[in-house]
Order: sequence, then C-alpha cells, then structure tokens
Amino acid sequence: MMELTDDYLAAESELVALLEDKVGDLRKVYTSVDLAELKQRSQITPAAHVIYWGDTVPLNAQGGAVGHVTQTWMIVLAVNLRGRDAAGPLLSRMIKALAGHHATLGNLVRKDAPKPTFNAGFGYYPLAYEIKFRTKGAKP
Repeated sequence: MMELTDDYLAAESELVALLEDKVGDLRKVYTSVDLAELKQRSQITPAAHVIYWGDTVPLNAQGGAVGHVTQTWMIVLAVNLRGRDAAGPLLSRMIKALAGHHATLGNLVRKDAPKPTFNAGFGYYPLAYEIKFRTKGAKP
C-alpha cells in the first residue's frame, strides 16, 4: 500500500494528464476548480470532469498516528446530446485508460457510480474510482 507524500490531492493532476494523453476526442478536461465557474451553455464538449468525491478512513492505529484512507474520484463524461458527441465509445476509451492505472497514491479501482443525468441537451455519465493509501503522522 502506498503512503501519503506531500500532496493529498495528487491524483487530480494525474487523472487529468491521463485523460488528456490516452483518451482521444475529449476537447477539454475540467477540474473541480473549473466546475465552480462552469455554466452549461459555455461548456465545451465532449469533456471530462475530474472531481474529488471525498474519502473514508476505515482504519486508524497508534492513536491516529497511522491510518488507511480510501479516496473516491469521480470522472464525469459530458456530451452534447444534440450534437455528434458519442458517449459510448468515449466511455470505453476512458475506462480502458483508467483501468488499473498506478497513481502516485495507489492503484485506481473502479467502483459503483451515480446514475447518468441529462439536463438542457447535455448528458453526464459518471465513473467512480477509488485509491487506497496509508497516512502516517510526522515524526517528532
């Protein structure tokens, strides 16, 4: 199991780079910073959104000095349903690119995701991935 280094959210930049490099036809890869200001009418599609979805801490030891963390990252494919954006082939390429990828903090493991949503002519297809790693307090 990998151990936390200097960046708790290191997976975000790795996921963005992986999607940009390995999935053709994505016009943009957004991060949660971009989502805060994004409006549907100005969204470029097809696009992927990389979103930190939180974490769980299933195990702590030594008075909390050592712990295990499971981070969840949501990758949402956004397509224009009125255009020629093809969700199925893009989802296949995204899943293949992310499957078993070894990130700085640990391996990506696919998990259950929320159902797709559709709004104002756009389709949003979420994929969820978990990364498990260990945390350790600083030495005194």
